[in-house]
Amino acid sequence: MNELGTRDLSVLIDHFLKVGGNLNVHRGEATTALYDERVKSVLERLASAGVKNGAVSIQDGIPGGEGIGTERVIVILKEKMSKGTNISAVGGSGSSSSGVSSNSTNP
Repeated sequence: MNELGTRDLSVLIDHFLKVGGNLNVHRGEATTALYDERVKSVLERLASAGVKNGAVSIQDGIPGGEGIGTERVIVILKEKMSKGTNISAVGGSGSSSSGVSSNSTNP
C-alpha cells in the first residue's frame, strides 16, 4: 500500500472503530490476484487496529462511493455558515487517488 493509501486507511480505521460501514477498494486494471492481495492487506490492517470482524464490508467501487446529494450538501453548508464554520472544512467520504474510501452505514 502506498503512503496515501496508508494515510487514508488510518483515517478510516478511526471511523470504523466507532461505526461500521462499507469500504470501496477500486480494482481498476488489477488482476484478480493483485486485487485479492489488496483486500487481504486492508482486512489485516483493520483487524490489527481492533476493528471488529464483519464491521466493514469491502467491495470493488469507485473512491468516494456514491457521495451525497446536492440538497444535503446545501443544508450542511448553510448550517456551517450559520455557525461561522469555515466551509472549506466541509467533507465526507470524498474521493481519493489511493482507491480506498468509505461509506458509513450509520449517518
